[in-house]
Amino acid sequence: MRNTNDSVNKSIPDMVFDEIISSIISGEYKFGDKLPSEHDLANAMGVSRPSVKTALDRLRTLGFFEAKVGDGTYVKPYSIPESLRSYIKMLIKPSDIEEIKELAVILEDGAVCAAKSSFTGDVKLELQEIIKSYKSAYASDNHDYVKKYASMFYQTVFSLSGNKYLKVIYEVLSGIISEHGSGSSAEEFFCRDIDRYDKALDK
Repeated sequence: MRNTNDSVNKSIPDMVFDEIISSIISGEYKFGDKLPSEHDLANAMGVSRPSVKTALDRLRTLGFFEAKVGDGTYVKPYSIPESLRSYIKMLIKPSDIEEIKELAVILEDGAVCAAKSSFTGDVKLELQEIIKSYKSAYASDNHDYVKKYASMFYQTVFSLSGNKYLKVIYEVLSGIISEHGSGSSAEEFFCRDIDRYDKALDK
């Protein structure tokens, strides 16, 4: 196993985890490749089999690998949103949801600021139409369409921001908020900020 300066305080499973991740990034293990057995990996790395199993269990949870019964472990196509969502879900507690919602608000406001220079021409008309449809749905208490138009507004704004990680992280946070039964971040906070965004489009 490779030793690095930052590995001094890490556990053996953590170091195995890092080395396998590095092997994926370097292309040593490609999508669809079958991983060596836990026994072979342990021998190759000079560590115990339980340490390898612990690392592989974490990597499967994060979506890097899939286990096929009676066959082995294979490298899966890597998805940043899915891996982030899995990792965050491993760490959060129900009491963290309010803080996650606050973070989602910060990302929403940041995306609007980053995208403002693109609020022109057809894009501006599209966003104004989404806001108009949102207000109509909200006035008629149509919950499904309120959620639809709020999400549509932010998906458009995040795409215009030009920062792909803003969109990815926001999608992850929104998914976690919804899974915990806290409603849609987009719906709740778009209602709060809609007049401010409307004015920004009028400028």
